[in-house]
Amino acid sequence: MKWLLPLLLLALFSSCSKSDSAGPDRRTRWVETSLRKDTITFPMASPDGKSAGTQLYILELRVGLEPFDSRHFNSSYVYELSGDSIQVSNLLSSSRYGEKYFFKLNDSKTSFQVGNFYHRIDLPDILEFTKL
Repeated sequence: MKWLLPLLLLALFSSCSKSDSAGPDRRTRWVETSLRKDTITFPMASPDGKSAGTQLYILELRVGLEPFDSRHFNSSYVYELSGDSIQVSNLLSSSRYGEKYFFKLNDSKTSFQVGNFYHRIDLPDILEFTKL
């Protein structure tokens, strides 16, 4: 039984490193530019307009908070792009459609602006994320 814990830890760390090293087309991380703590990943498609239309996609939000902060923003969201807006709903929410927020990808596809859909009060209403 003593060998079981190290084996489980090894499996956990190796699975974490695999998700970070996935290809840039699907697992590009975007960081919020003012605090540089919050990241968004689009595991199914990049936010370049290809996901526009009626099909829904997933984005993963990871918020860098202080270790003892009780707020929990980390979550997966369902989103749909339409023109200069993004409709976002928390995956755990009972509402499939969620709310609409401003969304604009820059021409070089290296950054985007989005409304503060996760309502972190120490950030402005419009956030900017850039590729890592």
